[in-house]
Amino acid sequence: MEPDRDSAGEARQQTIASLKEMIAGVGQPAAADAPTPSNDHPAREDSDRRDSIRHESAPHSRTGEASTSLDGVITDVDLAREIALNRLTVRARSRLELRRDLIRRRVDPDVADQVLERLEAVGLVDDAEFARQWVASRRELRSLSKARLRHELSQVGVASAVITTVLNDLDDDDAGMATNLARRRIRPMLDLDDSTIIRRLSGQLMRRGFSPSQARSAVMTALDEARSGEDPSAQ
Repeated sequence: MEPDRDSAGEARQQTIASLKEMIAGVGQPAAADAPTPSNDHPAREDSDRRDSIRHESAPHSRTGEASTSLDGVITDVDLAREIALNRLTVRARSRLELRRDLIRRRVDPDVADQVLERLEAVGLVDDAEFARQWVASRRELRSLSKARLRHELSQVGVASAVITTVLNDLDDDDAGMATNLARRRIRPMLDLDDSTIIRRLSGQLMRRGFSPSQARSAVMTALDEARSGEDPSAQ
């Protein structure tokens, strides 16, 4: 799965870079010896995305219109789009998260919505793909529960139906993940008494979104295995 995510990320970065170059050149005279685009671009869909957005950029080329209003609000679509692309270069974002980011940077809300619609159309803003990447990363690196992941995704505006679909596609379960996490975390605690271990380790698991019953069950399993000398993680 990791190579697929890396390839998707590389293609997204290439698309962003290409769109930035195209926007920077809007309104500039074309060079007579400009090279013809190569047909062996590694991401075929990037060409389609650039073609899709090219005709939209032309009407907003610099024609003397002010890029900001008198109160400093950004009203120029090209400028707003460049800000959005810069933010997407850092990492993928949900639609609502990117909209909030644009407005925080004083982009007019209507202009922000227009930019987001175009970025969605070319696949650079995709809440379903964003949710899949978020879940895969946070599940792998932090062993977060499905409940915690649902809360995080809802906070950045991903629709409940999208979250449910992504979480249902996971090939692991919370009980197994909580138990494996407890097994890893219990080893440095074995010099403590059982009640202290249960209290501390259960708290750690609950902070990752596991319910009290899930946390206690996982801790008891890990503790029983550790006290009996079993080590399933070594099998």
